[in-house]
Amino acid sequence: MNSARKLAAEAVAIIEEELQRRISLAELAERLHYSPYYLQRAFVEAVGLPPARYAQRRRLTEAALQLCYTRRPLADIALAAGYESQQAFTAAFAAFYKQPPHAFREEGRFYPLQLRHRPRQLPARGARRFGAVRPAREEDIPAWTELAFSTVEGFPHLEAEGFGRALAAAVAEGWAFLLPAGEGELAGAVILGRAPGWIDYLTVSPHCRRRGAARAMLRFAAARWPGSPLYLTTFRAGDRADPGYRAAFLRLGFVEGPLQVEFGYPTQQMTLFPPEGRRRDG
Repeated sequence: MNSARKLAAEAVAIIEEELQRRISLAELAERLHYSPYYLQRAFVEAVGLPPARYAQRRRLTEAALQLCYTRRPLADIALAAGYESQQAFTAAFAAFYKQPPHAFREEGRFYPLQLRHRPRQLPARGARRFGAVRPAREEDIPAWTELAFSTVEGFPHLEAEGFGRALAAAVAEGWAFLLPAGEGELAGAVILGRAPGWIDYLTVSPHCRRRGAARAMLRFAAARWPGSPLYLTTFRAGDRADPGYRAAFLRLGFVEGPLQVEFGYPTQQMTLFPPEGRRRDG
């Protein structure tokens, strides 16, 4: 395991052990004997977001679990999630889950904002190069599922059972593709839509996001539909639940499209025009 992932794993262990308590970056860095700057950078590289945002999302996920599967009083859940008042907890929960805690409890459909980060061992040389994007096979489904739930923060309402059925169907029908990153490791995964240009699902392992994995899969999708724009949906502007996916797509060249609601969640369509079509269609 490289140094960034090892350090992030140690930081995650501390956060998880004391999840009910808000640990500052300075304290976390002091306990791990690293500078706050280095720790933050290593954590983002390995996990995909800063320690404080990871911890907040984990606490709210645990609160959502309690709301759906226990009758624990709301005040107790708020306290366990690190909030000093029920009012503050309700505001934070609604900002991330798009409904207040009591409504989420009544609906009873749990989905996680953030699962515990579990680092994987890289091959000895770190797998610096990707393989070619290839069709996913049935035997790839466990590794794909592991990747999907390690990046669950980017996909509101991702539920294990429904995702499993959709993934199995996409694999069987030939719409699912993988980007290998070395022995036993996936850099990313993409499900192409049946309509030209549509990308139903795209995810990249956190430690591959700065190595061009997303661009590699977008080039693959563009080659499948020469001359067609690419379309996908992501978080709307200002959504506190967005861990940075919207900004990442904008950096990749996507432009804003129509607002939508998917599975009851507010999203926005994004469009990536082919180079020759940007001026004409934009």
